[in-house]
Amino acid sequence: MKVGKNTFIAKNATIIGNVSIGEKCSIWYNAVLRSDLNKIEIGDGSNVQDCCVIHCSKENPVRVGKNVSIGHGAVVHGAEIDDDCVIGINSTVLDGAKIGRGSIVAANAVVLPNTIIPPNSLVAGVPAKI
Repeated sequence: MKVGKNTFIAKNATIIGNVSIGEKCSIWYNAVLRSDLNKIEIGDGSNVQDCCVIHCSKENPVRVGKNVSIGHGAVVHGAEIDDDCVIGINSTVLDGAKIGRGSIVAANAVVLPNTIIPPNSLVAGVPAKI
């Protein structure tokens, strides 16, 4: 595990395997970052809020860009999230999905595997649509 300067990690957050967390990040209570199969990268200034699960797959690492907010209870599984995004409370972003810079995934949305969300989009629903 690699952690940048001025990063907060809650005492009961679980971080396992090949995880890199940038500077000025926060990983909140009961969050799980599990990189047992690949790698997880969290960019500078990003936050992973309470009860989130971030997990990679053998085929897909997780890359979270800079200044991203991943809301309470969200699941990010083998996906890429570009800079300046908001991943809403209890939303799910699945394997191979790519969320473009400046986009918002609404609360409770489900972004299906291999979905490409263009920059500056708002997606909502199950399945998530622009």
